[in-house]
Amino acid sequence: MTLSLPLLTQANKRRGCETLKIMLVVHIYQTFVCEFKMSVSAGTTRIITMEGNLNSSFDMDQRDPNNLNNHLQVQWSDVIGEPESIRSNDCIWNCSYKCYRGTKNCCYQTITLIFAPLVAFCMGLQFACLAFQHIWCYVPCIRCLKINCSVVRDVSTIILQALCAPWIETCGHCLSRIKVRYQRISDLQQEEDLMTV
Repeated sequence: MTLSLPLLTQANKRRGCETLKIMLVVHIYQTFVCEFKMSVSAGTTRIITMEGNLNSSFDMDQRDPNNLNNHLQVQWSDVIGEPESIRSNDCIWNCSYKCYRGTKNCCYQTITLIFAPLVAFCMGLQFACLAFQHIWCYVPCIRCLKINCSVVRDVSTIILQALCAPWIETCGHCLSRIKVRYQRISDLQQEEDLMTV
């Protein structure tokens, strides 16, 4: 989406109020919906929306969009189940369910309240350092290694073609004259019997 807005100059002061309204709407849209890139040229201001939403990677409703913790089954029915042959009283079953759910939720909320911000801070530092290492250290080193190795590969290819290729081709011609005869074992025994005196 691209919008062109006139700049406030002497020629279009009458339309200045309309321009300000449009720029205010664009600012509100920019703040709450998506990112913009503005470029000012002579006479007009171009506003280009960037793809993506500011909150696209943070969803309060779906907190595991990539299904990272599908293995974590901690519901009551995933942990405890009574077979048909033996059952507890309905009151005990209901009370146990409520105790399990309440204890699990309360304990999880307390632990996350105390430790989650600290763990999130440490994970943020760790992944920031990891991203820094990959972006600024590992990938440039690999690129440098690829560039240097391409030169080594070309030089070694030239040397091998100049020095080793003639010898290998000569050996190949000599060995190509060898003929291998295939015979069954029964044929060999008959030939040996013919030679016996």
